[in-house]
Amino acid sequence: MDDWKTWHNDVFGVIPFLDRIFAGCHDLLCLEEYEDAARVLDRVCELNFMVEKAEDSEDEPEEEAFSLSDADKEGMFSRKLSDVGVDWIRAVYQLTNGQDKRSRIQIFLRMFEHPVCQKINLRILLGEGRILVLRTRER
Repeated sequence: MDDWKTWHNDVFGVIPFLDRIFAGCHDLLCLEEYEDAARVLDRVCELNFMVEKAEDSEDEPEEEAFSLSDADKEGMFSRKLSDVGVDWIRAVYQLTNGQDKRSRIQIFLRMFEHPVCQKINLRILLGEGRILVLRTRER
């Protein structure tokens, strides 16, 4: 078995561009621009990439798709993807403040199941004086 390391050639500079987007969204949160941050992260966190064979390579790519989680595992981002997930949750939390509990719970359940947010502890919703009460008996 070969011990070759997979190398991803980012010819279009997507990873540095995404790093700037993630940093910009974090800055938007600091400025309390929750709607803009949530809107951008809603779109960016759903990105997947196609892996193509390089012209000078004899090997076929192991996988055809490459996700943000894959890039995070490879250490391609300057920030941890879970930190981006925390920013995304914070933005959506502030944006949905005032909505009925049932719809908010559904939104957060979907978010915590998303690969970007899977490593995030649910207790984040208790931080910074913000509490989202989740009750199983309430209907």
